[in-house]
This record gives sequence, C-alpha cells and structure tokens, in this order.
Amino acid sequence: MKKFVLLAVLTFSICFAGSFTAFAGSLCETANPVEVFSITGGIDMDKDTETTFDKIRNIIGKAEKGTDIVIKVYTPSEEGYSLMDTYETCAGVSELFSQTIDLYIGENYITVEAYGDGDCYSKAEAYINRKKSEIKEILQQGIVLPVQRG
Repeated sequence: MKKFVLLAVLTFSICFAGSFTAFAGSLCETANPVEVFSITGGIDMDKDTETTFDKIRNIIGKAEKGTDIVIKVYTPSEEGYSLMDTYETCAGVSELFSQTIDLYIGENYITVEAYGDGDCYSKAEAYINRKKSEIKEILQQGIVLPVQRG
C-alpha cells in the first residue's frame, strides 16, 4: 500500500512539475480604485496559481451597478505574454457580473479589470494552468504495476 501511495504521489508530481508560477490570484493596488469590486467565483484568489483540466472557466464577481468589466486572457510568448481573448460585460442591478472564458493548454494569465465612473479603476490578476485531457485520463486509469518480491 505504501508503494502504491508513493507511486501515486510521484506520478502526480511528475505531471504537474514546472506548472506553477510565482504569483497569481491578487487584487492589484490602483491610484483610484472602484469602490465595490471583488472576484467571488471562478478564480481562487487565495492561491498563487491554479491547475485545471477544464476548457472554460466562469468568472463571477461583485461590482457597483454599471461598472464595466473587461476580462483578458494571455498566454506566454517570446515577447512576454500575448493577448488571446478579450471579454466585456457590465455589473447589473444586482451588482454582480458573470463571464465564461476559454482557457488554453498551458499557462493562462488572466486579468479582470473594473472601470467605474470617471477615472476609477481596479484590477485583479490570476494564473491558471490548463493541462491536457490525456493526463487526466492517465490519472483516472490509476494503473498500478504489481511488485515482485524476491
């Protein structure tokens, strides 16, 4: 049993090695922030980075009514990061917003920007690392080779 657990931990470690980045899931300080702005779902703001097999993610948050929300998805490139998608929505009467975004294989750098009245601006950022579905299938199979005792 101990060998099985060790093998499972080793397999998990190999699959996710090198997939973590130094920073993510943070609300950035701005000079004139929007009074009400927070991410309440879709991004775990307590983690440095997230790893997932999901192709999409639904970003949910709270902001003042009428606040414009812009969500951008970037992936690594030779120049730093390349913008892949931009999504725009607006906080409604309930002061909530929700937007489904596409995730790309590998590292996804996501920014959620809130634009309020005048020059009010707030920003949250996160890193989500999407793994290939083949890795998930291998992990779900959980093949364990018997150990020969000699």
